[in-house]
Amino acid sequence: MLRGGRFRGVHALGDLASHALEALHSHDRVFCYAYHGDLDTLGHIYGPGSEPWRQQLALIDHLAARITTGLPTDSMLVITADHGMVSVTDGDQIDLDTEPMLRDGVRMLGG
Repeated sequence: MLRGGRFRGVHALGDLASHALEALHSHDRVFCYAYHGDLDTLGHIYGPGSEPWRQQLALIDHLAARITTGLPTDSMLVITADHGMVSVTDGDQIDLDTEPMLRDGVRMLGG
């Protein structure tokens, strides 16, 4: 959490854009951080670069364009991701349940 920040939950991309623009116009100087996890989710489910992921990316691109049209004149829009992704084929995956030697000395897994 950003110190002094105010959290506003959203339900979909429409109210994310609306709340972000409202926040940007609320004071003379504002830092607004807006996050929506659908692109990340689809990357984990279908893989980065998959058709569903690219469709969602197009929606994010449209969202950014919509927010840009309402930005205050002296503002900046920065778009970033929370982390990168790498496509892994089935042959490159390692399942700890099927590799007993990888569990040797391991008390807990996280991730």
